[in-house]
Amino acid sequence: MITPSLGRIVLFHPFPEVDRLPDYQPHPAIVTFVHSDRAVNLAVFNSAGGHYPRENVQFLQDAENPPKGTREWAEWAPDGTAEGKARAEIRAGEKVDDAAATAADKKAAETAQSRADRLKADAEATAQKPGETVEQRDARVATAVAAQKAATQ
Repeated sequence: MITPSLGRIVLFHPFPEVDRLPDYQPHPAIVTFVHSDRAVNLAVFNSAGGHYPRENVQFLQDAENPPKGTREWAEWAPDGTAEGKARAEIRAGEKVDDAAATAADKKAAETAQSRADRLKADAEATAQKPGETVEQRDARVATAVAAQKAATQ
């Protein structure tokens, strides 16, 4: 069992009637007060980025099952470590394939780097050049965007 502490990131599961969309995901939250190993106060962030407080939330540890019915609860967020993977395996009742997880992590890193490279190139392409007026820059960028659209069609 890991003792909750201030500032730790957890996942909050609200009452079923709150924010339960077909693509429901638990809300990320930060521990703001620790009552015990089983009860915490949280600053919770909803799917739109807004935040709201929750007090005296039941905190599940290790392989505990969530409560039946409509009671809200919190649990540790997966952390990517061996311990975090083990907790996720216990919760899901399945064994995670480390090779598949590593391949997925590598693919995600490559995708993030590719996106960062594209964003950097876009920022450089749209920056105003020395001696260039705003109108000249806008015309240059519009021409580049039109050429890019034509190349992808």
